[in-house]
Amino acid sequence: MGWGCGCGTGSILSFWKVTMWDGDPVSLLNDIVSALTGLNYEIILFPDANDYTLSHPSGALLLSYDGSEFDELQSSQKIGVRVTAKVAITIQSIGLQDSSNGVYAIFSQVREKIFGRTYLKGYWIPTGERVVTWQNGLWISQMIFQIQLNLYKT
Repeated sequence: MGWGCGCGTGSILSFWKVTMWDGDPVSLLNDIVSALTGLNYEIILFPDANDYTLSHPSGALLLSYDGSEFDELQSSQKIGVRVTAKVAITIQSIGLQDSSNGVYAIFSQVREKIFGRTYLKGYWIPTGERVVTWQNGLWISQMIFQIQLNLYKT
């Protein structure tokens, strides 16, 4: 028995079934995008190429799948495992302490929209946030959110 990696096509968990979740990281990212809709920033999935240029005057929230961790297998009538999936939000902003569009304000706005949000049978919780660097006139920061879901072998 193998663990599909999803390195190219298909789902990362192609032969595992999550209660109501298909194992596709894009569905997790889309849930976060819908939660952030209405904020005054560009909100997109992280581009495939590393050539993103900030075009929105307030900043950008770039979402990416940050991997999953699997707990011990559990067995009853089905074989199951608890999965902790993570989503990273990379923030680009021209300000750090600006009260409306600075990184610190963005942290608060994003946390308010996502923390405790339910997705399927799990809750999004923040696990980290940090200012990464100052680069080409922009503050680059990152927030990590995670959710726990159950997977069962079909």
